Amino acid sequence: GQHRQHLQHELRPFFCNLESFMVQAANVFVLVLLWFSAASVNVISAKIILSELHGYAWVLTFFQLVVSLVCGRLYVGKTKPLTKVQRRITFGAGFSTWIGLVFTNQGFNYMNSSLVETIKAAEPAAGTIIGAFFTKEGWPSFPILRSLAIVVVGVMLASWSDASFALLGVLATVLANFFFSCSNVFSKMNHEQDEPLDGMIYWHCDVCYGLCFATICALPELHRLFATVETLQLRALAPITLLNGLAFWTYNACICLITKHVNFSTFLVLNTMRRATLIISSLMYFGIEMSMPNILGLGIAAIGFLVFLGQKKKEQKVSSAAEDNDKHA
Repeated sequence: GQHRQHLQHELRPFFCNLESFMVQAANVFVLVLLWFSAASVNVISAKIILSELHGYAWVLTFFQLVVSLVCGRLYVGKTKPLTKVQRRITFGAGFSTWIGLVFTNQGFNYMNSSLVETIKAAEPAAGTIIGAFFTKEGWPSFPILRSLAIVVVGVMLASWSDASFALLGVLATVLANFFFSCSNVFSKMNHEQDEPLDGMIYWHCDVCYGLCFATICALPELHRLFATVETLQLRALAPITLLNGLAFWTYNACICLITKHVNFSTFLVLNTMRRATLIISSLMYFGIEMSMPNILGLGIAAIGFLVFLGQKKKEQKVSSAAEDNDKHA
């Protein structure tokens, strides 16, 4: 009897840790499922809206941020005033998120949503280089740059062979990559602060500042929209526009929540899987056929990203070992 009680006592911490791990894994699984689903709905519904209206990317961006503002206010409630540094960071994030979203929607105006998402797969390349100048990470090593070059080559091959390829669409999507990378840099700057903002509060402040820019710049298109588009068509598009805004806020909120549960390398893997899910869901929904160069290009990009992740893990291990040596020294 004593041996059994001793064994139960020894195993109790193990089962407690196992239960805690299972609960966390279940939470992450639900968040990832919601993240991927909302991102797919956001991309597909945005393409439908812009196809029906034949443009109006600035207006769509405005409504996406309006819905996100309402959702964010309901979620975070009342927040305490930001410090001067926090205001600067979230102001920069709001501007770069807004203009990145505008260029993404402009990309949807010109090209298939699957092609836009394919080009956006090269975003880590821009983010790594921009982050080298404005964060504490420093300039990336040659193996990192080499892996990102492979990603870019794969994306270029997949994009060039797509039937909906349009120079203006590619330019808009490349600019979206640049500005979203800037937004990610501002997020890193927030995490580097002594007292960083909570992820959801940071995202809400990002939306607030972005909406200020969106409101001003969308006014000419809003005037043209209500003057030229029939009321019946606007009413028909209202539900899908609301759905699009909800999906946009939801998938970004999931990103904020997931990063609390997983490390950076795991998040990069999940984000790559999300991009693949967006491409596949767009292809299936709109019935777009893929050519062999498309498939080959995506395969090259995937290999490049796997090399990138492997190199990141190696550098993190070296960095952690160096920090441990410094502590023991």
